[in-house]
Formats: sequence, structure tokens, C-alpha cells
Amino acid sequence: MVRVRNLFGAVRRLRENILREDGAMTYPSLVFLGLAVLAGGVSVDVIRHEATRSKVQQALDSCTETAATTEAYSSTSQSIATTINDCMARAGVSGLINPVTVSYNAGLITASVTGTQQNFFMNMVQKSTLTFAGGSVARIAAPQFTTEVALAYEATNYISTSGLADTVKGGMTDFVDRFFQSDAVGRNTLALVPYNSGVNLQPALLARYNVVNVANLANSNCLDLDAAEFGKADMSRSKAFNTITPVDLFTATSTSILPSPYSKPTSTSGTRSGPSTTCPPYAATVLRLPANDATAIKANISTADFRGGTRWDHGMNWAAAILDPSAQNAISALMPQALSDRPLAYGTTNTRKVIVFVNSFGSGDDPLTGDAVLLTPAFNVAAPGGSGPLSPVYQSKNATDTFYSIYVPTASTANKYWRPDNGTWEAGPYTPPSATQSARQLSWAELWSNVRATWVAWQLYGRSGGTTTATMNAAYTAALNSMKATLPFATQSSQFLAECTAAKAKGVVVYTVLLDPPNGRAAGPMASCATSSAHAFTTSSANFRATMTAIAAAIRAQETPT
Repeated sequence: MVRVRNLFGAVRRLRENILREDGAMTYPSLVFLGLAVLAGGVSVDVIRHEATRSKVQQALDSCTETAATTEAYSSTSQSIATTINDCMARAGVSGLINPVTVSYNAGLITASVTGTQQNFFMNMVQKSTLTFAGGSVARIAAPQFTTEVALAYEATNYISTSGLADTVKGGMTDFVDRFFQSDAVGRNTLALVPYNSGVNLQPALLARYNVVNVANLANSNCLDLDAAEFGKADMSRSKAFNTITPVDLFTATSTSILPSPYSKPTSTSGTRSGPSTTCPPYAATVLRLPANDATAIKANISTADFRGGTRWDHGMNWAAAILDPSAQNAISALMPQALSDRPLAYGTTNTRKVIVFVNSFGSGDDPLTGDAVLLTPAFNVAAPGGSGPLSPVYQSKNATDTFYSIYVPTASTANKYWRPDNGTWEAGPYTPPSATQSARQLSWAELWSNVRATWVAWQLYGRSGGTTTATMNAAYTAALNSMKATLPFATQSSQFLAECTAAKAKGVVVYTVLLDPPNGRAAGPMASCATSSAHAFTTSSANFRATMTAIAAAIRAQETPT
């Protein structure tokens, strides 16, 4: 403004000098004076232009940064432009500019502005205005997403005998690699849920629930879930559960008569078959809690076993339960400090919960019908939470052998204890000379954890129930049939789908993967379980690894919305 006043003063003095009569100016002096005035005026307009441009640019930079801070990653160009223009008005520059224009893509804001200045002196050279432009760029911070995944996979005898074990391990390993790729801060977690005829829990986790461990067999810790447990996402910590009694009953048929009148309980025909047992006692094949250590998770996958029958309803039940926020009360004490708040609550900002469910056989033990074979209460326990009745079977030992005898109250002889090792009836439970253990009455769980169902049916029930081949065979068949209860495939499927529905109702995304199915039994329920048709996959063993990698990539891609 000082320069402007000086210029006006110079013009005034020029006018006075022209009007004065006591002196005269030469023509060149007038020309040079005019040029000086013009140059001074132009400089004033240029200085004004630069000051305005700088003020507008500073305001635009500040307002663009403000928008990057206050707008969400999912905002639109229009909402961001409104925020910036409002900010420019508060900065006092809106009257100098045209509205700010904004382009926005994947978190990057690009703002541009133009304006026009009216000149004071440049009109003298036919330049009435000067334009200016500004631009600014800022990025909205991408949200820090957390994804919690439960990877449930069929870990049954069918997978092993079909030669699919390495395929399943390889596909899950590839899934882990892709899922944890570029997760430097370790926000994401993955739980492994292997399922066969149940879901085997680590002893420390089993202790966090209200369970009577009737199985009483090391590393065989599957909860016996009743129908009321299906159709809800959580797993109760107050309800009383029993563990599933380990028995190889589903491999037994009424024609599986043992080849000799007597075989020791420690013989191949007598010893319980681990691969065929409900809830096989394998320490490596257990539910693994949510973790973010990819190396450790892959090590757990590499040591997994594939044994036992198939109950996919149990698999889906635990997959949903391990993602349910109520599980935090059960597992927090078993988790590292950094993950002690997992699973996070449903609806937590920028958090997703995902189940990836891998199945091949479908469900059930019977390859023709898919029905599951269960042990009847009479040969098991009375009710959940109860210790149940003892069996009528007694066990005793000497230094080298184990001996069994069974009490048969309906026997026609005076002696009611059948001793199968020598085919005689005794007055009491058999205890051998030089016994290291006197005869002790066994619970059903103790019995099934030691000997096969077929051995018990033949040696203890069949041979004691007849005197001829025909009558012994009949007694054997009757005993075996009385041990068995059937859970139809339709019931398992209904319970499986009820659990899928419960998880999806909580916002859990469900992917299903059907691997080399031996029949079409599982196709419909697996497709219905998935969140959408785009989340349901049927794949071959040759393509399984690629399928699992693609699913992991899809899950991670959803962490950065556009």
C-alpha cells in the first residue's frame, strides 16, 4: 500500500508540474515518467496476484489435509469437495476463487482450484485480469482391518485312505502363506478346527468348559454335543458336557466274527483301532486357538493326523464358536498378551470374521447312507454331566497278561461270571494267581479305550450267550446291534446348516470348499452353507491348492475397499 500511495503522489505531482507556468518539461522526460508510472503499476498488480495465489494455495493445502483427516476411507468425491469448499470459506478465500474441484480414488484426494484477479494498472496495456491456479494432494489413511479366520477341515480316516492327506495339508499351508502375506503388524488371526467324529480339544482348553471327561483317554477330548447346541454361534461354558467315548464301533458289522474262539485283548483283533475310533486320541490333531504366527500354524498343519469318522456339524459348530466373542472368556488365559482380546466383538469397526470350511466325504460313517453310528447310552453313560453306569466287565492283570470277565445275571449256571480266556464260568470276577492287579469293575469308557467293540461283542457277549456256533453268532449280533444307534445323514445336515445360519446371522462370512467328493451327498448342504454362490467351491485334488490360495487372496483383498 505504501508503493500505491507513492505512485499516486507521483501522478499528482506530474499533473501539478504540467499545469504550472513557471517551468516546462521536455518530451523525453514525460515519456520516461510515464514508463516509470506504468512499471510501478504493473509491479503492484503482480505483487497482488502473487499474494492472492499464495494465500489461496496455503488455504487449499490446509483444507485438503483437513479433509484427509476427517473424511472416511469410503467417502465420495462429492462429500470431500463439500468439506474442502466449506473449509476454504472459513479461511476467507471463497470470494477469490471458483469452487474447488476434487478427484478421489482409493484414498488419494487430488484438489484443484482456479481464480481471477481484477487489475488496477495493467488495464493501461489492455490486461484487465490475471488468473491463478492451485493444486493439492493428500491421502486418507487406509483403515487398519482385522480379519479373524477359522479354517475348519475334514481330518477323517476317509481323507487318509483316499490319499488326500498331503493335498489337504498343502492347500491349507498355501492358504496360510497368502493370508498372512503383508500383514506386518500381525492384526489378522487364524484358528485351525480339524473335525472328524468330533472336534478334539487341547487339555487346557477342555478344562475351560464344564466337562465330565468320561472318555478318560489321553488326547481324546471331544465334547458330546446334543441337538440343542446347533443353531447358535456360541459355546456355553456353564452347560454340562460329556466327552465322546472313544470306540471303534462304526467299523463293526454283524458278520465280523473273530476267527478263533479266543484271542487276547492285546492282539490285533482285540486292541482298539485308533484310526477308526470316535475322537481318535491324537495330540497333534486338536483345535488350535486363534494365532498370528504363520510359521507355527504351518507346523501344526504338517503334523495333523487324519483318522476317525465324519461329523461336519461338530466342525461347523466349533468354527463358529471359536470366532464368537464369548469364547474370549474361555481362551484369553491361554492366548499371548497381544491377542488376549480375541475374538473381537461382532460389529467392531474394520473387523471381519470368516469361516473357511473344507469337506470331502460329507458326513456320517456309513459310506452308502452317510448315517453316523453312535454308542447307545446303555453301553456308554447315562446323561450329560453324569458319571454313568459302570460296565459289567472286570479286568485283572498279572505280570504278563490282562484278563477280562463279565457278569451275566441271566446265565443258566450257578456261576455268573464268564471268563473268555479259558471259556469257563466263575463264582466271581477272575483274578489270576500272582496277580499284580485284582479284578476291578470298569466303566464303559475304560473298556472302550482298551479293546475293540467286536472283541467285546464276541468274547464277552457272543461266546457267553450260546453253546453252539449258531447261538453264539446270534448273541454276538444282538450285542453288536444293541451297542449301535444311528444318527441319520439328514439330521447331521440339518444341524450343520443350522450352525451355518447362526454364524452368518452374526455377520460371519462363510466359504465352503468341497474337495474330490466321492458322492453328491454333500454338494447341496455345502452350497447352502456358503455366504453366496461366489463363496462355494467344488475342486479337484489337482486344483485344491490354487483354490485355497484364491480364497485367501479374496479375503485379504476385502481389507482394502475402494
